Amino acid sequence: MAEYINIEKPFLDKLQLLGWKVINQGQMADCDIMKASSELRVLKGYNLLISKGKGRATYYIPAEVLNTPPLGLSTPPPSLSTPPSELSTPPLSLSTPPFVLSTPPLEYIPENIQLEIKTLGKRVNDAEILKKIILNICAIKPFKSTELAEILGKREDYIKRKFLGEMITAKQLKYLHPEMINHPNQAYLTNNRA
Repeated sequence: MAEYINIEKPFLDKLQLLGWKVINQGQMADCDIMKASSELRVLKGYNLLISKGKGRATYYIPAEVLNTPPLGLSTPPPSLSTPPSELSTPPLSLSTPPFVLSTPPLEYIPENIQLEIKTLGKRVNDAEILKKIILNICAIKPFKSTELAEILGKREDYIKRKFLGEMITAKQLKYLHPEMINHPNQAYLTNNRA
């Protein structure tokens, strides 16, 4: 069935487009090999087919006569009837600038701790120094990891992985929302705070 649909039917359709009278008898299930070979040789003789391969691996492809280019479109596709209109009014600008959701964390940090942070530098070789500063900061009030990272000038993921997780495990810090560790407003405070 696939041979009829994929090979024979398209071949007959091309012959019909070329003006040949085609009598489509459907799939040639009853055709014997000798008769089919004979008819293929006749079509090859009319220069309609080109044989490829040898012996049992012989197959036929349409000749140049049957490879006609597809017919062009009879009418061009219609264009847009009207161009898109412009905006009637310009977009409104913000009436007021957005307000800051929280106060800058440095306001809560005493000057002596701010001075310690400034003397740290980019790389801290002694993790205990940074842990001590985090404890001093979280003793003032609960701070989020993003706020601690901003205060210390480090990335949030680094602060969480390297310090906060260890300090929670060592019970130096505790969660503000221990019932939900991934709370959107999760913050850290020292264990001696209520």
